[in-house]
Amino acid sequence: MRFGLSSGGQKLRKANLKFEYSSF
Repeated sequence: MRFGLSSGGQKLRKANLKFEYSSF
């Protein structure tokens, strides 16, 4: 998933990274 076009894309991407890291 890539959220870079919407204004809130960065926030979503940060949350995604957090979620992926916590998965490990």
